[in-house]
Amino acid sequence: MRRIRRTVRYFVVMILILLLLFSLLYAVVFIYFDHGRTLFLSSYIRQFYDEFHITRELYGRLARAFFHLEVDTREIKELFSSGVNERDAGEKNRKRQELYERLLPLFHNLQEVRFRQINFHEPGNISYLRMLRPETYGDDLTGIRTSVELVNKGRVPLSGFEEGKIFHGYRFLFPLYTASDYLGSVEFSVSMGTVLSTYTEIYGHEMQFILLREQMEKKVFDQEQRNYVDWEISREFVLDKEFSDYDILGPRVPRDTALRIESALKKNRPEGLPFALSLKIKGRYRLLTFLPINNFEDRTVAYVFTLDEAGKLKTLRNNFYILIIVLTVLLLSTIGFFCYFFYSRSRIQQLSRIDYLTGISTRAVVYEEIQREMNRYRRYGKTLSVMIADVDHFKKINDTHGHIIGDKVLCKIADLLNLNIRTTDTLGRFGGEEFVILLPETTLAQAIAAAAKLRGLVESHLFDDAGWVTVSMGVAQMDEDVLSVEQLVEKADKSLYEAKKLGRNRVIAL
Repeated sequence: MRRIRRTVRYFVVMILILLLLFSLLYAVVFIYFDHGRTLFLSSYIRQFYDEFHITRELYGRLARAFFHLEVDTREIKELFSSGVNERDAGEKNRKRQELYERLLPLFHNLQEVRFRQINFHEPGNISYLRMLRPETYGDDLTGIRTSVELVNKGRVPLSGFEEGKIFHGYRFLFPLYTASDYLGSVEFSVSMGTVLSTYTEIYGHEMQFILLREQMEKKVFDQEQRNYVDWEISREFVLDKEFSDYDILGPRVPRDTALRIESALKKNRPEGLPFALSLKIKGRYRLLTFLPINNFEDRTVAYVFTLDEAGKLKTLRNNFYILIIVLTVLLLSTIGFFCYFFYSRSRIQQLSRIDYLTGISTRAVVYEEIQREMNRYRRYGKTLSVMIADVDHFKKINDTHGHIIGDKVLCKIADLLNLNIRTTDTLGRFGGEEFVILLPETTLAQAIAAAAKLRGLVESHLFDDAGWVTVSMGVAQMDEDVLSVEQLVEKADKSLYEAKKLGRNRVIAL
């Protein structure tokens, strides 16, 4: 029993070690996958950012070139300066018109490369000339156009995204100076729709623009707000119909996917971070990448996003699943091997300790128990006795009825003995038709009485197909002269031999 418990404990410890080892392997795989996924998404976001920055900077370089070649000239600055400083309204309008006509060829060239507007502003943020709407001028832009305020205050070139009363886009603003005076500022602007379409032409990916609803309601003229529609993913954002007459995500994004996108926007918007999500849309893995758009106040007020195939990410994910499956199969196989190993080992131990025919203990088990009781005898003086029982004329039973009946007789005798001994006693098959019984804390007289009872039970039992069967029994008690298990058993065996010699079916103790 102790061996079984020890084997079970060993098995449990091995399984726990195995599970711990594979848990570490699973953790390594998860960390490896997460690291690889993070690197891939970071690389993809960086690529998207660089492509968008290059597209935007393309217009920035054109604006700088036109400014330095066509605007930052003595003629243009004199026309602008004289008009700004003119007190007579009529004369000021004439000079404004003269500046407009002088810049009209440049404006047409800019429109050819998709620029939308050239604006001139006085130092006090008063609109002086709008090339697209020359009839509209003189309005104070303080509190309305942050970019104009910043360039007139700092008097250094600025560029960036800005919401407008009608359109939104990138503004490229430059201060204008004479040798000693600050004249005001000039602005080149391009719409966001132009930037997106140029990006698509260069890189082949469709891009979309979404604007915070609160910014639209705050900045855009009331009559222009009809040009915006709700974004189905999140009501916090709107789409500009001028260049977003459809949603690249499609009209029927699953609700759980929409919630995931909306949650990611809420999480990343306060810090103005770009991010990417891998999504399964219409059965295909896609990569949705968002870039924040900050205005001149450095607030995230919009996003551009693109939807692309996620082939590399899908491959990484598939490799991860394959590795997990392989590890799981290996874990289950290893557990199966250990289960089989420990089962086989316990089975072998069981076969070595349980007699295959009668189901009682083997001689080795009984010898172990005898040795344990002998140790108790030497330490505490606890006596013990041993008896050996032998089936009388067993060869005749086999010869007369056959070995199968003989085996049945042995099994039945084992049952009779086992059912009629104490729970503290140990019954084992000594070999052939012999049985050995250990009786702890039993004197010789008590052992003789127990043996007589057992002998009588066998004698009075009618065996199927074999009739009446008897046993002879030899009994021995432990004493100081006995030095080993073998000597004690031999002592009982001599008594058994004497019982057979005296006519069988009797109990003898020498």
